[in-house]
Amino acid sequence: MDMHAMACRTLIIDPTEEQKKAYQIIFEAQQHLIENLKVDAVLKDVYNSTKEFIKSKNSDLADRVHTHFGFGIGYSLKEDQVSINGNNSRKVKAGMVFHVKIAIQKLTDKGKGVYIAIGDTVLVKGEEAVCLTGNIPKKLG
Repeated sequence: MDMHAMACRTLIIDPTEEQKKAYQIIFEAQQHLIENLKVDAVLKDVYNSTKEFIKSKNSDLADRVHTHFGFGIGYSLKEDQVSINGNNSRKVKAGMVFHVKIAIQKLTDKGKGVYIAIGDTVLVKGEEAVCLTGNIPKKLG
């Protein structure tokens, strides 16, 4: 039997202040998302809460985030029926595994588009979600 795990980190060489701030917001938003992945949480509520969190930090960034913040993983690498998006009314169940990924597009850098993303594999265990790839550094700096 095969199982999957995923992690994503953005490495920015000589980042601008705007990129540093965006990365920090994404880092905090991912923590917010993980804290809200609990048994019986509705996936669209988790998505909307996380998007509102980003908006409260920087409304411009909220307009640049992806239309989903991850998906279920397991036997298949990408389980779209448990995608964390603004339309999915499925509830989180104990034992579910997600790749939670917050990504922002089109942060300009001297006329070039920049993509910032942080993603981890998370296991839902009752009242908390456990980050299984948390040993991979992701703090800025």
